[in-house]
Amino acid sequence: MNQEATNTTLVCEKGFQTAAEFMANGDYKAALRLLLEEPFPDDAQQRLAAECHFQIGEDAQAADVVAQIEAKLPSDHVLMGKYLLHAQQWVAAEKALRFALSVDRSVPEGHFWLARTLMKGETYLFDRALLLEVCELLSAACRSPEAKPDAYLTLERLYSSGYEAKSDDSIFLLGNGLDKYPDNAEIRFRLVECLVFSLGDIAAARELISPLLLQKELQPNWIWAAYTIARSQGNLTEALRWIDELLLPDSDAENESRNTGLNQIRGELQLALNDLKGAFHSFHAEISVKPSVDLVLPLFGLAIVALRDGDSSKARENIELGVRSWADCFPEVLPGETDHVMGHYNQFDAIELLMRELAVSKYGPELSDLAAQIAYLSDRIDSDVISMARLLEVAETIEHPVVDLDLSCGYCKEGDWRNAVQHHLRFCSELSKRKLESHFHWIRPFYDFTGKPDVRESLSIHKTAVSALNDIRGCEPDFVSTFVLPFYRGFWRSILFEAGLWAEALDVTTYLHKAVTDDTALQFDFAYCLQSTDEKQQAIDAYRALLWSEPDEASALHNLSLLIEDEDFDEAIALSNRTLEISPDNELFQRRYTSLRQTLERRSEEQAAQDRERTRQLDFQKTARERFPQLDFHKRRILTAMTVITEFDDLDHLAELSGTGPQFMEGNWRRLVELGMVVEDESGKWIVNSHVLDLVQRERSHSVAITFIRADDRVAYKPVFNSKLEYVVYNVMIGLFPNHLVFPNMALQTIFQYDKIEEHVDADTFRYFLMSQVDLCITSTSSYLPIVGFEIDSHYHDSEAQKERDVKKNRLFQVGGVPLLRLRPHGQPNEAAIRKDIIDAVRNLGGQLRDVAHRSEGLVKLDFEVDFETFGNETQPTVQ
Repeated sequence: MNQEATNTTLVCEKGFQTAAEFMANGDYKAALRLLLEEPFPDDAQQRLAAECHFQIGEDAQAADVVAQIEAKLPSDHVLMGKYLLHAQQWVAAEKALRFALSVDRSVPEGHFWLARTLMKGETYLFDRALLLEVCELLSAACRSPEAKPDAYLTLERLYSSGYEAKSDDSIFLLGNGLDKYPDNAEIRFRLVECLVFSLGDIAAARELISPLLLQKELQPNWIWAAYTIARSQGNLTEALRWIDELLLPDSDAENESRNTGLNQIRGELQLALNDLKGAFHSFHAEISVKPSVDLVLPLFGLAIVALRDGDSSKARENIELGVRSWADCFPEVLPGETDHVMGHYNQFDAIELLMRELAVSKYGPELSDLAAQIAYLSDRIDSDVISMARLLEVAETIEHPVVDLDLSCGYCKEGDWRNAVQHHLRFCSELSKRKLESHFHWIRPFYDFTGKPDVRESLSIHKTAVSALNDIRGCEPDFVSTFVLPFYRGFWRSILFEAGLWAEALDVTTYLHKAVTDDTALQFDFAYCLQSTDEKQQAIDAYRALLWSEPDEASALHNLSLLIEDEDFDEAIALSNRTLEISPDNELFQRRYTSLRQTLERRSEEQAAQDRERTRQLDFQKTARERFPQLDFHKRRILTAMTVITEFDDLDHLAELSGTGPQFMEGNWRRLVELGMVVEDESGKWIVNSHVLDLVQRERSHSVAITFIRADDRVAYKPVFNSKLEYVVYNVMIGLFPNHLVFPNMALQTIFQYDKIEEHVDADTFRYFLMSQVDLCITSTSSYLPIVGFEIDSHYHDSEAQKERDVKKNRLFQVGGVPLLRLRPHGQPNEAAIRKDIIDAVRNLGGQLRDVAHRSEGLVKLDFEVDFETFGNETQPTVQ
C-alpha cells in the first residue's frame, strides 16, 4: 500500500513538471490535456489547469476549476476573481476579490484586480467615492513588491486624465515603475511623453527614448516622439528623417489618407532646409488629400521663387493652390508672432513681397484676380484697417463664410445690429453647410456692448435672429452647440435679458435646451425664463432637473427656494441655508436666509398663539353642556333647526328655516356663539357643538308647539280647503276611499321622515320640503301610513316658478316612496266628471304597478290597500 502511494506521487510529480514545461513553452492546450488526465489532481495541479483554461480564453472554466480547490488560499480567491472578471461576471468577481483582501490585505495582485473590476463600464468616473476607492486600490497595488506593469500604467492613465492627481504624480509613478521594470517599453515611452508634453524636459526625454529607438521594430508613436524631440531641439534634418520613417508609400488611397498632415510637416521642414523642389512635392501631395490653411503662406513663398525664376506656370500653380486652400478652409488670421518662416520672411513680409512681385512681373495682369483675393487676405491679417467698402466689394465677388463674418463685425462697429446679426447667422449656416470645423475655436463675436439697443430695437434684432435661424432649427445638436449657443451667450442673451423680453427668451432657451441638454448655464437660463414668465411649476421642475446634475448650483438653489416657499417652507429654508454653505459671503443669499429665519420665528410664535387659542376654545366647547340650561326656547329652536338642515345662506335664511323672528335672529345668534353652542368646523361651516348635540336632539324629540289664541275681535283662522274645487274633490275622495283616511292639505313633514329626505335630496329641495304640503293624502286606517297623494293643479301651475316647485314636490314623493297623482281639471267639470277622472287615474296607477319588477315598501302596501280592478264600482268591496 505504501509502495502504491509512492508510485502515484512519482507519477504526479512527473506530470506536474511536464505540464509546467508545456506552459513555459506557451503550449497551454497540451499542458491542459496532460493535467486533465490526472484522476486525483492536487491543489497545485488544479491551479495550473485553471491558468491553462484562462490562457486559451476559457475564463469561466478557469474560475470553476479554482472554485473546486477545497483549501483555498487568499491567492486562490484572487485568481478566481481575475478569471471571473475576464468572464465579465462582475459581481462574483468583486465578491471573490473583496473576500481575499478581507483575509489578507497584502495578497499579491488582489488590489489591482479589484480595482480593474470596479472600473467596469467607466461608471466609476461619475462616482467620486468609487473613483477614490479605485485610486487607493491601484496605489496599494503599485506599492506591493509583486506590482505588475499594468498597475503603474492603469493608475497613470487616471492621473493623466486629471482624476485625483497632482502635476508631478504621473512622472513620479512612472519613474518608480521604470526602476522596477527597466525593460518595459510601454512604461518607458509613457514617461517620455510626460517629460515632453507635461514638463518640457526635452533633454531627459531624448536620453530616455534612446533605448527604444535602437530596437528593430519601431512603433509609430515612438517615431513621432523622436520627431517632436528633434524638432524642439532645432535639429530639422533629424526631424525630417523621422517624418520620412512615418510616411507610407502613396500607392494606395488608404496610405494617402494616413499620410495627411505628415506631408505638410515634411514640406515645411524641406522649405526650412531650402529644399524647394522637395517642399513643392510635399505640399502638392498634402493638398491633393486635404486642403489646409497652414499651406497658404508656404505656397506663396514657392510662388515668389517661381516668379523670380521666370516660371509663370509654376507661380500660378502655387498661387492657385494657396488661394484655394484659403477659400476651401476657414482662413485663420495668423498673428504676427506665428512661427511660419519662409527663408527669413514671416507671413507679413511674404504677402507683401508676393504682391510686389506680382506688380512688377510681366505676368501680373493675368494673375490680377488672384492678387485681389490675396489683398483681401492681407487686409484680414489686421482687421482694424479693413474697410466696409472693401468688404462690400469683396462680398460681390467672393462667396465664403468669412466674408459674412467680416461684414457682421463691420456692422457691429457701425451699430447696425440687425445686419450684424443677419450676417453672423448666415456665416454660421454657411460654415455648417461646408462642414468647416477645425478653425472655429478662435472665432469670437466682436460685439461692442458700449451702445446697447433699446427694448424696441432688441425685439427687432430678436425677430431678425429667429428669421435667420428658421432654416437651422432642424440641425443636429453639434451645430447648435458649436455655432448658435456661442452667439446666444455672446449677444442674443444680453439683449433679451436686459430688455426683459422673457417670453422671447423662453422661446430661444427652449429651442437651445432641446438641442443641448447638458449645458448647465443654459439649463439655468431656461429655468429662469420659465420663472420670469410665471410658469411656476415648470420652473420648479427645471431647477430640480438642473440641481440633480449640479447640486451645488447656488443661484438655482436660491431661485428654487423663492418658488417653493409657499408650498414647502421647510425645504425653502433648507435650500437657502445650502446657498450660504456654498457662498457664505453672498449678500443676496444672506438677506434671503435672514428673511426666512425671521419668517420662521414669526410663524412659530403665531402657531404657538393659535395652538393656545385652539386649546382654550376646545376647553370652552367641552363645558358648553353646563351652559345649555341658560338657553331660552328661541335659541333652542335655532339649534334644533340646524340639526335637520345641511346649510344656510345667512342669518335671515336661518331665521326663515327655524321660524325665528328676523329682528331677534342676530342677538340670538351672537349669544349662541358666545356660549359656545355653535362652532365653526375646519371648512368654515357653522355647526352645532358636538358636546351639546345630544341635548339638542333630545330637545327636538320632546318639543311641543303651543299656539296662544288671543281673545280679541281679530280673526286669524280659515277653512282647511284653499278652494271650492279642493272641497269637491275631497267629497269625491271620501266616496272612492270609504275605508281610508282622507287628509286635505297635509304637510310633507307629516308624510315623510326628516332624515331620509335630507339624505336623498339637495339643500334647496329640502328647504322646500320643510314648508310644503300636498292637497290630499290617502292614509291607511290599519297602519296609518300614507298610500297615495293627490295634487290638484290649476292654471296657476303654468308659471315657471310653480313648475320648479312642482318638480321639487315630484322628486320628494319619488324619494319618499309614495305615488303622487296630479289632477288637472279643464273648464268647470261637474262632480261626476271629476269622479271618473280620478277612477281612471287610480286604475292606470294599478296597471303601472303590475309592470314594476321591484316595488318599494310603499308600493307594496298600496297594492294591498286598493283593489285596482274594481276600484270606483258602486259596490266596491272592502279589502281585508
